[in-house]
Parts: sequence; structure tokens; C-alpha cells
Amino acid sequence: MQRLDLFVAGEVVVELKVRPELTKLDKAQTISYLKVTEKEVGLLCNFGASRPHFERLFFQQRTTASDDTKRIVASWPESYIMPELTEAVIGAVYEVHALLGPGFVYRIYVNAVYQELKMRGLTAVLRHMFEVFYHGQSIGQIKFQHVEVEGRLLIFPVAIQNLADIRIENMKAWLRERQLPLGIVANFYPESLEFMVLRV
Repeated sequence: MQRLDLFVAGEVVVELKVRPELTKLDKAQTISYLKVTEKEVGLLCNFGASRPHFERLFFQQRTTASDDTKRIVASWPESYIMPELTEAVIGAVYEVHALLGPGFVYRIYVNAVYQELKMRGLTAVLRHMFEVFYHGQSIGQIKFQHVEVEGRLLIFPVAIQNLADIRIENMKAWLRERQLPLGIVANFYPESLEFMVLRV
């Protein structure tokens, strides 16, 4: 569970850090808290450097994906299988990112994507377990939330620093086990969404 450090007078989000310098992700996390609380003003404070640093952040709420987000979704390659379903799923992911931004643990994004897909009228099933394979043989399950959409694809919302750390072959094996031809990994960790498309 993630919590605000301070919420002053029910209006100002205050995020406290103790590190050598603030990163873009620290700012993005504070903006995410503004989005969730539906407040416009935040204060990001860092006490880990040689001198304290304070930064005032402002965020104006928007309730739907921006025109830029819609443009990106519209330009998603048509060469991918199931282009209409893929576009709908990517649109849902962008909507979640537009409203929440980076800075949360992956389970928050999984639940938000699941809710957004349902609001768009898609059949979405929240999966809580992930099968692990070794040389093609199942060796057990781990807790790893993801969403099955329309019984045709899996969406894996993650929040990982390096997308290359994803075990692609195991995800493909899980797709084969579920008899689904397409998987989409959506990484919410950076400021801009990262995608990886998995086909089997």
C-alpha cells in the first residue's frame, strides 16, 4: 500500500524524500498523488542533499485521455493480429496512465486496467496466478496479477525499472498454456508508457 506523507488542510499534497537528488520519478509520483486525490497543488521536499530542496508542483485534472494519447492509440500498427481488440486494450492502458501516471506498484495498474476494460464493455478476467515453466514443463505457480481480455489476449501491466528484465519466454509459455495468441506487457514505471508485444 502506498500512502501520502502529508495532506495539508485537505488541499496540498506533501511528499517527503531523503536522497542525494530528486529524480523525474519522484516528481511523477507526486503528480500521481495529485491525480488520485484530485488536488492541484503539491510540494515535493528533499532533505537528503547538502541543502534542503523544495519544489512546488501544479497539476490540472483531466478526466479522459488527451488528444495526444488518442493519436498514439490510432497509430498502433495495424499489422498486429486482432487490431481492433489490441487498439481497445492499448487505449484503456493509456487512459489509466493519463489518470494515474507513474509511481505506483504494479497491482494498482492491474486493477485500474481491469476496471477500465470493463467500463469499455470488454470481457475482462482478473488472473491472480501465473504458471512458471522450466524447459517446457510447468513447475508451479506464483502470484502475479494480469488480465485476460475477451478470452483472446493477456495484458500484463507492470512497473519495472528495466523492461528487458521481463522473462519473455516464460510469458510466451503461459500464453501457449492458456491457448492465447497475443500478450501485451505495459510498463508503467517510466514517465512514458513502454510496451512489449508477445506473439505465440
